[in-house]
Amino acid sequence: MTDVLDDKAALALLDRLIREVTGMVIAPDANFFEAGVDSIQLVEIHTRLVAALDRELPLWLLFMFTNMNTLATRLVDDVTALPPRSASPPAAPAGHRHSTAEERRELRARIRQEGR
Repeated sequence: MTDVLDDKAALALLDRLIREVTGMVIAPDANFFEAGVDSIQLVEIHTRLVAALDRELPLWLLFMFTNMNTLATRLVDDVTALPPRSASPPAAPAGHRHSTAEERRELRARIRQEGR
């Protein structure tokens, strides 16, 4: 999907994904849950939406914006603000490394010792 997403395209995408996952046609202003969409189906719609838009969208969006109109408007804003998932992740700072489990245990032990 392109970086440009308008309300009409967002609504069409949501309508298609909802039909694919639920087999239902839902009015753009109908509440997903009142229309019969369950939370498991919303998770599947989210998975497909993330893939279609190539953006990491939080799952809670589908539970907060519970109809196609409000969700489409939010998606238009998010798609322009978020980088594509396929973009290379930023490089780690020079000299940065992750701590090991042993290092974390030692740090906790030192903190406990200092607290006495």
